[in-house]
Amino acid sequence: MPPRDPVRPLKGIRVVSSQVVRYYPNFPKAFATFRQLALSRGYVFNAANQTVPLSKPAMRSAVEAAKDCGELYAALNCGDCWLCTPCERTYSGVHPPRPLDST
Repeated sequence: MPPRDPVRPLKGIRVVSSQVVRYYPNFPKAFATFRQLALSRGYVFNAANQTVPLSKPAMRSAVEAAKDCGELYAALNCGDCWLCTPCERTYSGVHPPRPLDST
């Protein structure tokens, strides 16, 4: 049974991309950090938490040249992916400083 109220695009409205107001101002820095960490570590993790090595020179140069998420997604060719970023815990007098994981 089809829905009674089909969703129709509004006339004159064009969707360009998804830019969440709360997070998008951080995108340039986060994107550059992701590329830099992926290249320096030589791997990323895919959605199944498997390591995806950046072992081929062509893949590494494509990641380095990526200007947006679409180009990075195509360069990595592994679907959704993630990295842990280093997060230094400061000395609180109780616990000594050490790197923690952050996504």
